[in-house]
Amino acid sequence: MRFSDELVNHIRNNIELSLKLKPDEIANLPQNIKSYPLKEDTFNILSRDLQNKNLSFIAIDGGNSSVIETNSFILDFVKASIIEVKNKKTQSIKQASGFISASYLKTNKTEASIIKYKVLNYSNNLSNHAPENLMIETLKPSPLELKEAINTVRKSIEFNLLKETCKNTKNSVILRDGSLIPNDDSEISLLKEIYEICKTNNNYIFGISKDSLIYTNYGNHLTSLTYHISKQNPMLKNKEWSLNIGETVFQPTIILTIALLDKRAPICLRIDTFKDFSDKLNLLTLVSNHPAFFGYPYPLIIADKQARVSNEETRIIKQFIHRVIKSANLTELENFFNSHKFLDTIK
Repeated sequence: MRFSDELVNHIRNNIELSLKLKPDEIANLPQNIKSYPLKEDTFNILSRDLQNKNLSFIAIDGGNSSVIETNSFILDFVKASIIEVKNKKTQSIKQASGFISASYLKTNKTEASIIKYKVLNYSNNLSNHAPENLMIETLKPSPLELKEAINTVRKSIEFNLLKETCKNTKNSVILRDGSLIPNDDSEISLLKEIYEICKTNNNYIFGISKDSLIYTNYGNHLTSLTYHISKQNPMLKNKEWSLNIGETVFQPTIILTIALLDKRAPICLRIDTFKDFSDKLNLLTLVSNHPAFFGYPYPLIIADKQARVSNEETRIIKQFIHRVIKSANLTELENFFNSHKFLDTIK
């Protein structure tokens, strides 16, 4: 057998999925989320609600890119965008950008290290949405922990942007790129505020994840499994559908759902929403039929483009930071930028 054939067979044998759910199959979810039994008869067909086609959809997304990354200090350039779409036309685009740094506070050997962070404005006051008094601790200092701290701060900024958007908006659907599941008590408290504001202003809010890492107790990747099942099941084939997979044990209750928002979609999405809004999932089908990405809400496509930090932006910002570092005679950081040049000079 040729190596290419052997390789193809090996890949095929390892990616093949069961096309049936086991009787006791459930999603492996964190402890603060209760799993539902996964049954083919619990799939829900989503009908497109054309009566609400004039609703405003508001999408929030964020992006970041490292400009300095050492063993004890990380600086990321961060962007956030808020996009409003109505009748498939972009109504407004708002952006904010800045820098988030993370470094370690000095502690003794027996204590957990505390990560300190700082949010610096670049445009439109990103720091106004930064969390206050957020305590980030780790027992094993590493660059990976610093990077995770920056992601925690960035998520808090996006949650605060969600809250502000909910306050300033009525009768709208609000979309966040990513999960609504909180990481700690402060985020749970913030979600409670967001929930109450949404109820007052008649808004619906959904957290949408393209890349889900949820597996079942049988080791099946859940979104891949449900996608393939839906293509084989005559009741689901060529239809939009949803499947509730679990709910949070804290209040307000958040329902986790796997959904196919357009029958031509190449993937399923994971969608989080408050339990009171879970029957409004079909609203998302109104904006998920754009040929650029069937099955993914169009407002989030625009928000992603606005929030993404391009390679060219990163290069320009790194050059600017390098000049600042060089003029300030910060030799250690300058050597970090020049490390590849040292290797290039070796003949």
